[in-house]
Amino acid sequence: MSAFSLCGKIKEDITEEEKTLIYQRALILLTEEVDQELWFNARGLAIILYQFGKKQIKVDDEFIKAWEREAIKMIDWFKPQGLANSIYAFGRLGEKPSNDFIKAWEIKAIKIIDQFNSQELANSIYAFGRLGEKPSNDFIKAWEIKAIKIIDQFDQFKPQNLANSIYAFGRLGEKPSNDFIKAWEIKAIKIIDQFNSQNLANSIYAFGLLGEKPTKDFIKKWEIKAIKTIDQFDQFDQFKPQGLANSIYAFGLLGEKPSKDFIKKWEIKAIKTIDHFDPQGLANSIYAFGLLGEKPSNDFIKVWEIKAIKIIDLFDQFNSQNLANSIYAFGRLGEKPSNDFIKAWEIAAIKIIDQFKPQELANSIYAFGLLGEKPSNDCIKEWEIAAIKIIDKFDPQNLANSIYAICMINNLTNSNIEISESIIKVVNTNYQLFNLKEGHQLLTTHYYLFQKDSHGLLSENSKNYLEQIIKDSSPSCNTSNFQKAVFNTIKEVTNELEEDTNIIGEYWIKEINSQVDIYIKNKNTIVQADGPTHFNNTNLNSATKLNSKLLENLGYKVIRIPYSAWDDLNRKETSEYIKNLLIRTEVIEQENFNNLIIEDKAINAYEVPSSGEVSTV
Repeated sequence: MSAFSLCGKIKEDITEEEKTLIYQRALILLTEEVDQELWFNARGLAIILYQFGKKQIKVDDEFIKAWEREAIKMIDWFKPQGLANSIYAFGRLGEKPSNDFIKAWEIKAIKIIDQFNSQELANSIYAFGRLGEKPSNDFIKAWEIKAIKIIDQFDQFKPQNLANSIYAFGRLGEKPSNDFIKAWEIKAIKIIDQFNSQNLANSIYAFGLLGEKPTKDFIKKWEIKAIKTIDQFDQFDQFKPQGLANSIYAFGLLGEKPSKDFIKKWEIKAIKTIDHFDPQGLANSIYAFGLLGEKPSNDFIKVWEIKAIKIIDLFDQFNSQNLANSIYAFGRLGEKPSNDFIKAWEIAAIKIIDQFKPQELANSIYAFGLLGEKPSNDCIKEWEIAAIKIIDKFDPQNLANSIYAICMINNLTNSNIEISESIIKVVNTNYQLFNLKEGHQLLTTHYYLFQKDSHGLLSENSKNYLEQIIKDSSPSCNTSNFQKAVFNTIKEVTNELEEDTNIIGEYWIKEINSQVDIYIKNKNTIVQADGPTHFNNTNLNSATKLNSKLLENLGYKVIRIPYSAWDDLNRKETSEYIKNLLIRTEVIEQENFNNLIIEDKAINAYEVPSSGEVSTV
């Protein structure tokens, strides 16, 4: 049987036996001496490989090598469709072609790129995306020039072509040019109503993978179409679990909160289909909400946990990344998962703790810190053993987050988890690598430990260095209107009460190398005006609670005013609110006050129009 006849034998309803016979015959034609009229020509080579990819006919190394040898010889006779179908077939088969074939393929493709239509362009770049194989810059440049030329033509770049193209760039982590993105979005917005659920999911997912935020117009149109598609009952075009997971995950990666309408529809659909979510889809979904700082509904969390516990209990289902991202999401949300989930999570994590990468170890313990939840003793022990093994691979952020997490857990659960000397040694050896935020975390931990047992975390050199970079980088205070309003009200109330007070804004506390919003000196009281960043939903977050504890340990009375309570009050009510708080604050004895080690330092003291300047000592 000739190669030409063989290609015609591959039918839609081909049996497994027929697949085997066709494959064996193709291999003979490629590897053995046969009559010339039986050989594959360039078109035949492209067709046979494309059909093998389409029908998922498994090929071995012998076939690939023989096929590539013949294809490279005849590459100059390949037409655009043959080139596109060949590389597309490799993508479908999940078989990476040799560097020699890719090189020959690209040279020919660049030469005749102007003859490619949108299907051939899309299939080519999509294949590279599926293979995770980045094409040369020359090919990408030529590909983009041609794509931009024809993208807005009526019969070019249908929805699937558009979706597959941007999806390929996302899979490759290769940002296309601004010109291509602009042209792509214009065309996508025009035909968004023709996008099916997979086109929608793949498109937004691609932008998420690229970290490239699309325009507001595209997001708006995308959401309108996505909501319609989620609502429809067409069993052939519904958002499948992977599409749902990838869509919300994309918004999480972009840090772009979708509309409430989309989230509502997404949750309804996700709850209905939660039993069909795989481990990656489950983990990515909750992780997305964590990245967005958007708490999902209690109904979603409940069904999510039920499904997650089932999967976690099955061996090897949740990998280390799934486990780390899931608990980290709950930490970011400040939403404590159920005891059953934590128990199942810990059992699974302990089993595969040696597979955790540094960031996964750091994110896991950091999540418990954000939740103010102490892991089991077994979990802590295994975490420490695993962390010490690869501590040299922890970057500064991993180190700082891990140490700060232990500090938060100890403070909020009244625990005494010790920080390993191995970890402390790495910190003090590399103290110059930490940035401002990480320095704050390490110093806070140091101050907390020092207050507790006079034995801190940092060496004198490390401590002095980190304190200095914080002082040097302290910007001029950008005082919020909320903080100014609280300050003004305190001044007015104390004047009304005829109290001899000294009120200081942006007051510097030497012992913790930090400043507080407002200090009332004769009451030794600190008032913190807490904006949204201090809360997880309606509860103070772990870092804010730790801040209060450090200040209280120094002898200060700490009053925290939540923005939500303040916003609900009118001017008269705010005065009464402050008055009641101050009346309850006892004036400390002068001799005790004189014994406190404090430093009076006002940073960028702001002006208060109604009461004159902020007082400083």
